[in-house]
Amino acid sequence: MAVRSTFPGRQTDRIVDLGGRPTKIGAPSEKVSIPLGRKEWHPSPLLEQLTLVTTVDREGRANIAPKASVCVAAVKTPLIGFACSKKHRTWANIEATREFVVNVPDLHVAESAWKMAEHKDPVARDMRMFGLTPAASLKVRPPRVEEARAHLECRLESFKEIGNEVFIFGEVVEAAMDRAALAGPPLRQYRYLHPAVFLEKHLYAGLGGVYDAGDGD
Repeated sequence: MAVRSTFPGRQTDRIVDLGGRPTKIGAPSEKVSIPLGRKEWHPSPLLEQLTLVTTVDREGRANIAPKASVCVAAVKTPLIGFACSKKHRTWANIEATREFVVNVPDLHVAESAWKMAEHKDPVARDMRMFGLTPAASLKVRPPRVEEARAHLECRLESFKEIGNEVFIFGEVVEAAMDRAALAGPPLRQYRYLHPAVFLEKHLYAGLGGVYDAGDGD
């Protein structure tokens, strides 16, 4: 898809590959109202990166759950957050032990997320059931997912209850990434991470391309 941007004194074309078919963007389409709720957006105008959050209960039993609402909550302070149902084991464990790990999988590992979401266990959802390997964290009790590209170990900083949901804020106390992800120029690094983007139920996407917008004027 070719996107034409006009700047003072010049015009530029950027080529973005969407589905392998070059397309020119024409005049803006008519705007129509859409529902307010996230689950009713088809398609969703906001994309969410798919992550795997690990927690433990007071007995030390580990649980893994796919979460797609993780975001950076503050830039200068290492704070991230995500939404969770109050009924989910993830929140029960975090409320009890105040720790969790956000594991960032690549597109291939992310395929396991759908199986996790459909699997119900009365005690804990064991990542080994989905071909994943638990690895010791450095500063918190919940394990990392060895196959993930990056890991953010967190301690509960605060939370906000919103109806039957809760938004969880976590202070990042340890961050780790595959050494291979740090090698080479930025374009190669992001291609190595190969993140998965949640679109809606049973639909997800990969990183179609990485583009350098330049320094601008």
